[in-house]
Amino acid sequence: MKITDVKLRQLQGTMEYPGVLWEERGGRPLDIYPAFRKLSAADTVRRQFPKVGDGRYRLTQTFLNIETDEGITGVVGPLTGDATAFYLAVQLKPLLIGQNPLETEYL
Repeated sequence: MKITDVKLRQLQGTMEYPGVLWEERGGRPLDIYPAFRKLSAADTVRRQFPKVGDGRYRLTQTFLNIETDEGITGVVGPLTGDATAFYLAVQLKPLLIGQNPLETEYL
């Protein structure tokens, strides 16, 4: 089996959630740095899920589809950030085409 294509798929929708989505954000590895530690939920996760109405939030998520010559498609995601998606689609795609998708350690 060989990888024949690598595609990005972006899905959008709305999510209903009563109250404030993520009143507090969780801890992150970057919090060891003061500049990141001071960021609030409004600076981070709520920017990813903007409020579009009463108890409704917009979701936009990007997934990576790996297609093979045997008709099997794998899906990875959601990806974190547009830069990650761009890197996969532009930089890694040529390296993945023709490879065996089951050799995950190699890839």
